[in-house]
Amino acid sequence: MPILKLFIQFTRLCLHPFSPPHHPYAAAPKRHRIITIHRAAGEASARCLITSQRLYNDLFLPLVLCRRLRPNFSNALLQPQPHTRNFAPILGTNPVRPDNSSANAVPPAHDRRKQHRFYFAEYRALMTASTPNPATPEQLTQIGHAAAQLIEPGQTVGLGSGRASHAFVRALAARLAREKFSILGIPTSNSTEKLARELGIPLGSLETISTVDIAVDGADEVTPDFDLLKGGGGDLLREKVVASISRRFVIVVGHEKLVPCLGDKFPVFIEVVAFALPVVVRRLQALGGQAAPRLTPDGKLFLTDNSNPLLHAVFGPKPHHISNPKKLAAAIADIPGVVGHGMFLSMATDLFVAQPDGTIHYQQHPTKK
Repeated sequence: MPILKLFIQFTRLCLHPFSPPHHPYAAAPKRHRIITIHRAAGEASARCLITSQRLYNDLFLPLVLCRRLRPNFSNALLQPQPHTRNFAPILGTNPVRPDNSSANAVPPAHDRRKQHRFYFAEYRALMTASTPNPATPEQLTQIGHAAAQLIEPGQTVGLGSGRASHAFVRALAARLAREKFSILGIPTSNSTEKLARELGIPLGSLETISTVDIAVDGADEVTPDFDLLKGGGGDLLREKVVASISRRFVIVVGHEKLVPCLGDKFPVFIEVVAFALPVVVRRLQALGGQAAPRLTPDGKLFLTDNSNPLLHAVFGPKPHHISNPKKLAAAIADIPGVVGHGMFLSMATDLFVAQPDGTIHYQQHPTKK
């Protein structure tokens, strides 16, 4: 069984002799060391096995998560198909098994093992979400210059976060220096604020600003209806606050961010209060989702600029398309402890897309022109 194999692997690691300094385990912090006493003939010294945080991330945490996320086959809100690895979240209909048998029946042992391996893979996918073939720095520079041409003198401008948004901030600073006019920027993250100050862009705060003329930001996913999935950089809450008070919300992305529907490439990012983290995870599970907190490279809990944890959540079977984003967004927002989620629905007004051939495609929302 997979669990037995992992246990044997861990036991072998514990009995392994001391790792040399160049071994990757030797880079782990002292608090993650497992001390073992090696009793051998003629040797009375203790030998230390240094295990890295990666062992914890790759072995123990997925096992615990798999155990907690194992489906409850009697739950009407989440009925998995053991043979097809499918789900029936609250947003969809109940599944029908290929053999027309009851969906609530407990699957045989070999199917349960498949489900266990499935959840292990799902956990790793949650923690390693990435976008293939991202836009090049040259493409981001072009799209940043194109979006900077929309800015007019004296405007209050929301400055987004992320690679594309930072390219826009640099292009805007260059235009301000070249054309000698001023604007007032509202940054959506600490990193954007630092960059804007270094470039000499005047900044304001929401204490004195009630309305933003135009906000320019990136996105992780963009649908044909201009619905967005954001939060990969961990700044979704401040980005949504600024977007909500903006008269015009401009999105700058590479071509790889265009998707047929939300959830195609990225999980839903959810910022939560640390105290409510386990409650939110269970509530998301009841909605048919799988959630895991984002971790830093050294294995610690990732915290946003607001000092809150960030969850990665997927819903439904692969490729995890969200069939009803509005319903899901409302259900997530109603969970106590949720500060904000990364679905930006019916908020974007303009879209700049960097195409692979080097051209820039511009489009306005048909109902917000």
